[in-house]
Amino acid sequence: MKKLAFALLPLLVLAGCESMSAAPAGLYELKGGTTVDLKEDWTHIPKSWHGAESSILTKDGMKLNQLHIITVEDGETFIDERSKSVEYPVYAQGSSPIKQIEFVTANLSRMGFESIESKNVNPAKVGGYDGVTMDLVGKYDSGLNLKGRMAMAETEKGLNILVFIAPAMHYYDRDIASVNHIMETVQFPAPKS
Repeated sequence: MKKLAFALLPLLVLAGCESMSAAPAGLYELKGGTTVDLKEDWTHIPKSWHGAESSILTKDGMKLNQLHIITVEDGETFIDERSKSVEYPVYAQGSSPIKQIEFVTANLSRMGFESIESKNVNPAKVGGYDGVTMDLVGKYDSGLNLKGRMAMAETEKGLNILVFIAPAMHYYDRDIASVNHIMETVQFPAPKS
């Protein structure tokens, strides 16, 4: 009997864990009611697997490509699991686009990405709201060069952000057309009146 109970223990532990889920091509709804139009199949990584507040989509695993989609409310940060001894940047509603960009890049640095810089900042519609898009460059903590794409727009609810990060070699170029489509078609839920 003890052997059976011991054998079932791992299954009981795993039953309480969230697992990755398929995000098939087509309209896909994320937490909070945000929808994205996926041209290809992706995988949705559950929050219990990472320290960010965002929904994360990946095609090949988080080290090879990751797309964060999040709405950050006033006074909040991008990262969920925080050390009390480290100061984390928080979002301030009504801040300038430059401060918003600094907020996101600082949070990415806290997540272990290094030397994150934004380039080619341009005005754009993001989820139907006035916002900006930009390119990102930097390094993984391993030293591997990364490239990224970011889109963000402020609403009454907070700062809507999409951040794609992938190795500069191969994965970024392979996936950027699909990511641009997601960024162009994302729909954030309307604020409650």
